[in-house]
Amino acid sequence: MAVPAPLVSIVVPAPGLPAPLDVLRRLAARRRPFLRWAAGGPADLATWSYAGCDPVETLDRPTAGPGARDPLAALARRWPRRVRRVGPRVPFAGGWVAALGYEVRSAVERTPPPRRPPLGFPAMSSARYDAVLAWDHRRGRTFVTGTGPDVASARAAARRLLDRATAVRPAAGPRAAHRRPAAGAARPAPVRAAVAPARYRARVASIVARIRAGDLFQANLSQRFDARLAGSALGLFEALARASPAPFLTYLDVGGGRAIVSASPERFLALEGDLAHTRPMKGTRPRGTTPAADRRLRAALAASVKDRAELAMIVDLARNDLGRTCRPGTVRVTVPRRIERYATVFQGVGVVEGRLVRGATGLDLVRGAFPPGSVTGAPKVEAMKVIDALEREGRGPYCGALGWLDDGGDLDLAVTIRTVIVAGRRASYRVGGGVTLLSDPEAERVETLTKGAALARAVAEARP
Repeated sequence: MAVPAPLVSIVVPAPGLPAPLDVLRRLAARRRPFLRWAAGGPADLATWSYAGCDPVETLDRPTAGPGARDPLAALARRWPRRVRRVGPRVPFAGGWVAALGYEVRSAVERTPPPRRPPLGFPAMSSARYDAVLAWDHRRGRTFVTGTGPDVASARAAARRLLDRATAVRPAAGPRAAHRRPAAGAARPAPVRAAVAPARYRARVASIVARIRAGDLFQANLSQRFDARLAGSALGLFEALARASPAPFLTYLDVGGGRAIVSASPERFLALEGDLAHTRPMKGTRPRGTTPAADRRLRAALAASVKDRAELAMIVDLARNDLGRTCRPGTVRVTVPRRIERYATVFQGVGVVEGRLVRGATGLDLVRGAFPPGSVTGAPKVEAMKVIDALEREGRGPYCGALGWLDDGGDLDLAVTIRTVIVAGRRASYRVGGGVTLLSDPEAERVETLTKGAALARAVAEARP
């Protein structure tokens, strides 16, 4: 196979670039627009935002598993590229934006055959963008990037995107997304749980019994919620940005009238040079309505033996996963556990890092760790078998990975949780939690409602 010619990537300051959400409104009518918005969360995560549209190449895979082409292998044939950089450093200066659905698990692990993803979503949606808008929130700078076979074509790509992002909007533009529906307009249907409360509690109890029998240590069980939108996917994203600003807030149009709207707080994998790290989350409490209630809820999570044990198991699993592609002796737990504050919840978080073996790529790293251990369980393969037997349906984008892969080889992928998938007016999301030996079935069910509260509110508030 011929080696692709090297690319030239330029980065140009773009003073006066509108705010990320305003840019997305301008790009919304273009082909496959995206926004990755660091809208909230810890300062070390809420640093860069990116937007783009009109990809120069797309690569979608409808299925993954026996008899199907390996989605990760197909992407690996196109990424990374040799790139010559010109200008200031921007972590994502052009490359692929990808959504790897949970069903991609069948391409990397021996698990039951994948079930059909919901709402017609492909197992993998990915597109390559030759120009990106970038916001450096830490330093208050904005840039536009362009990539091409030479400097002239790279500058042209950057100019096209900047023109589209700064064009004057039509008079009936984004403000319409915030207007109240006219009298008699259709109201959104209430969110409906696909599983009755008693059945969900029974599923939790069955996992606890399997753990007591010694079959596994933990499994991440989830349930599905469905609704019909009165608004649009963009209106849903705007509502979710208000309800749950997050470090990996993402809008991704995957084509065919489908979109992914995510307020994920959890980083799956990041790679800079040869340094990889992951930030698994386990343990959740809602935010309080007063400062005193906030302190009590945070303290309760910090003191929880069940939540501490749950995170410790997944941090250990993350060490093993990174160890598949990192040099011996370089994998270490830099943060065993800390409690982080987000807009709607407190989360228990650990951090693990390692150095890639020579010759390995970011997709080798992904293959070694997919799907994320925090949303499967331990041991991972056995947990996935238990999940498949109990949930009996495809998860689609949920519990997969969502983010960017820079042409030069770096990447940043979030765990696809706190995420709504939209097809036309149909909306669906899943919420889950880790079940351990100490789990109480009703408490686990309530935890899913806590995690999904912002999603339910955003679905109800989505405007056209």
